[in-house]
Amino acid sequence: MSTSRVITPFKRNKKPTDLRTHLNGAALLGQLQKHLTALETIDTELSNSIQDFSREILDPEGKVLRTETYRSTVLDKETIAVYHTRQAGRKVQIDTTLKMLNKVMPDLKAIETTDDIGNVADRALLAFAEAAKR
Repeated sequence: MSTSRVITPFKRNKKPTDLRTHLNGAALLGQLQKHLTALETIDTELSNSIQDFSREILDPEGKVLRTETYRSTVLDKETIAVYHTRQAGRKVQIDTTLKMLNKVMPDLKAIETTDDIGNVADRALLAFAEAAKR
């Protein structure tokens, strides 16, 4: 006779961790800056691909009737789609980083108001003490 057990893939009795104690706010700010810079680079590359072109409109005899100027990109549709996908990916990363920063911002603000440049543990204790006063 075999005994069967139910295997749960995730421990449901596990206490949820407080993100304020497990997130590094300064590192998140660095990641945010990296993603914003990358997004600016993508925007610059796309705007640099737009150029002004001109073409001559000819009559049936080959005389130039007028010259038209138009603005277009030098990129093909597939390349533009790749740029837009990269933009969307960076925006998702920025949104995620901002949501995580929202968890640690009160602590970062408290550290900023204490104006202490000691070690991280001391700054955190002072920050929580400062936050508790309010």
